[in-house]
Amino acid sequence: MNSRESRGTDLALYFFSFLSGVAALSYEVVWTKLLSLAFGSTTLAASATLAGFMGGMGVGAWAYHRVLARWHSPITLYGILELGIALAALCVTLGLPSLPGLFADTAEALPAGVGLDLGRVLCAFVVLSLPAVLMGATFPALCAAMIRGPSGVDRHLGWLYGLNTLGAATGALLAGFLWIELSGLKATVWFGNSLNILVGVASLLLSRHMRKLDNPSASVEPKPDGTRNPLGFALVAGALFISGFATFAYEIVWFRTLRYLFANNTYAFTIMLVVFLTGLGIGSLTFRRISRRVPAEFALAGCHMAIAVLSLGGMALASIAIATPSIEGQISAFSPLVGNLAWWQRLLLFSASGFAILLPATWLMGLAFPLASALLLGDAKTADQVGRNAGLAVFLSNAGSILGAFASAVWLIPSLGTVASLQIIACVSLALGVALVTPARGRDALRFTCSAIAVLMSGFFMLILPERIGFVGAGNQRSMDTAQLIYENEGDLATVQVWRFGLGRSAMGMAIDGTIIGSNTPIFKRMDKKQKLLAHLPMALDSNIQRTLNIGLGSASTLKSLSAYSGVTALDAIEINGAVVEAALLFPESSVLSDVRAKVHVDDAIHFLLRSQGRYDLIVSDGKLARGFSGNAKLLSTEFYALSSQRLTPSGLFVQWIPLDSAGDFRTVLRTFMESFEYAAAYFDPPTLLLLVGSNQPIQGRKNLTNDDSLQLRTKDEIAALGISGASALRARRVAGKRALLSVAEGAQVNSWNHPVLEFSSFRTPDRPGEILSDNCSLLLEARTFEAQQLQTIPPSRELQAMAEYHEAACAFFRNDDTAARRLSGAAVRIDPLNGGAMELYKKLTPPMPEPSNR
Repeated sequence: MNSRESRGTDLALYFFSFLSGVAALSYEVVWTKLLSLAFGSTTLAASATLAGFMGGMGVGAWAYHRVLARWHSPITLYGILELGIALAALCVTLGLPSLPGLFADTAEALPAGVGLDLGRVLCAFVVLSLPAVLMGATFPALCAAMIRGPSGVDRHLGWLYGLNTLGAATGALLAGFLWIELSGLKATVWFGNSLNILVGVASLLLSRHMRKLDNPSASVEPKPDGTRNPLGFALVAGALFISGFATFAYEIVWFRTLRYLFANNTYAFTIMLVVFLTGLGIGSLTFRRISRRVPAEFALAGCHMAIAVLSLGGMALASIAIATPSIEGQISAFSPLVGNLAWWQRLLLFSASGFAILLPATWLMGLAFPLASALLLGDAKTADQVGRNAGLAVFLSNAGSILGAFASAVWLIPSLGTVASLQIIACVSLALGVALVTPARGRDALRFTCSAIAVLMSGFFMLILPERIGFVGAGNQRSMDTAQLIYENEGDLATVQVWRFGLGRSAMGMAIDGTIIGSNTPIFKRMDKKQKLLAHLPMALDSNIQRTLNIGLGSASTLKSLSAYSGVTALDAIEINGAVVEAALLFPESSVLSDVRAKVHVDDAIHFLLRSQGRYDLIVSDGKLARGFSGNAKLLSTEFYALSSQRLTPSGLFVQWIPLDSAGDFRTVLRTFMESFEYAAAYFDPPTLLLLVGSNQPIQGRKNLTNDDSLQLRTKDEIAALGISGASALRARRVAGKRALLSVAEGAQVNSWNHPVLEFSSFRTPDRPGEILSDNCSLLLEARTFEAQQLQTIPPSRELQAMAEYHEAACAFFRNDDTAARRLSGAAVRIDPLNGGAMELYKKLTPPMPEPSNR
């Protein structure tokens, strides 16, 4: 084969490596989402999926030389592997929807804690083993085909790994920004299948022209003296393992840290993943240039020492940006200035910030792998041995990656927080660099100087780093003059904070990643009212409710309100974050947790509902919902509602809270909910509180309605304090039923686990709550009008007439039509003087009477 043909073959294999990376990360993104339905949405569950994926790839790379290297042509083998990946990935994806139920049955026999965690890892490994093993074997197959000696290592190793990693970054970008949103999870896998088939067929055709080059028994071109591995096999193998450990530990810690800037949503996660992979890919592409100028052992040692310094420097930069209001206001997702930017402008801003913080360190991480692999390939004499050593390098790196992911998610972050976790990982990198440079020969002064500089700079950054990142978020900024942080837990899932406001010891609010999710203070009056209405509205609809389940604990206010009803016999709650349970104990409302009827389950909601065999008369869904937050989008899906419906008694009620001022894709929310229940209705308490109620039996006209006279004094007082006269006034919050709400949501998409459109629309929603509130309020008014036209023969009650007027007044107020809002709210008060919300709005819009003159 002449040089032109050889160059064309190399370019083709590089391109195949890139496309294979695109497909692999597309699969990983999809499988992580699907497996979260079985394992839960915790970081630990995601780490279990990562362990299964990386473990399978490591086994495939290690097994290459034992099983697959017997093939005559590595290119032929590579093509067959790609076709096998396509078939295996398709089968896994089609089978994953049935896994949640199967794993839930199995999990019943596993002990909680370590036993369940190991069960997740083993299950993920078994499920993903076939496609992951095949993927792992492709890298050593390509190395065996292309690397024929020292010059081949220098020329091809970095490019193969780098282009494959850049392909992975491209796959993450396309899947996270385009394919899943437009086509869904399954279609994304099909696209990956098409890439694997394309690469597989093209490789088989190419192999027909490479018989001579593919001869595995051909000797590797001789090595010049002195180019063998000077560090020894054991040290380089250990370096690969520790490097893999540190790389993935850094990744987990960085992803957790940067949520303080980018918030927790699908786009932010994709940006961080793409930035990280891009840095690794670019670093690998520079391997050839670096290896020509610096001996591999010196370069590898320098990389790890520099990684420690740059990682600490990046953390210092991030902590300064987060804690400095003038900087945070320009780049943080929690800043009103940033929130008002177009969604694509926010993407560019977050991408630029991510590259500035992560790229220097990730570039060196990407360089470290081919450097260590090149040393491990130093003793290879045949193409088979090249493939074997390349596979071993992948295996060792992946094994370290699994340990790093688990160590950071299970121990480091929950126990120490992000800052201390990164300091420990940096010490590991620094120690590895010193260990690698110590046995190297020659250049003693240079080795000592570099080591000393790295140690001094690392020490400097450790000294200036704060003990904790000074994160506030959006929820508390308006009250920070009087706020005191009394609790903080920076766990693997989120940062849970409790703030005390003002002088009162009991006036507190609980925030998760900067968003208030529970409060008992007038400063967050709407949040406090929401928590209590979630209890009182369903009890007003059905007095026979006995067994209740609350999804989301918050400050325990909803459970406390439910506990006042003597007929309730069970007060179950699911809370995914153990820190929230711990923080709830600081609130006075947590006294309900000592009630014999109360039981809190620390678990993922979907996982709990799959495992639970109990039935409930009431299920309340009160998970965190906020603009830019997409973590609970799967709890607004048809599958979740169907699962919840299965856990209801025949007449049971499901209640879903929707914040009307942040629901940017409100029509999708409405259509998804309405199509998931046989009977459904919306209840609106202006200005922002919307409760959707679903059931398998009619909601209106039940014989067992709660009467005002039957309410206990404590419950009456609590409802009255919300500006609501009683149970009948609660029921008067009804806007419309299923038919009317579907009419205004016609044409909207349906949110499902396969097509999670709300994960993406939450980020696209601008930080303009007034506009969103006006649009959504008008949509509800349209549904109210539609239903009123259908029910003209049924005269509305006094409370319902007043609420209709108040609803129109709220819409006028959101349109800035104060005149109409004052007139309509006044009409609502005249119809029902006890309508506290209408009275409050009317007083707000009515100018104060001038004081009488003394003359």
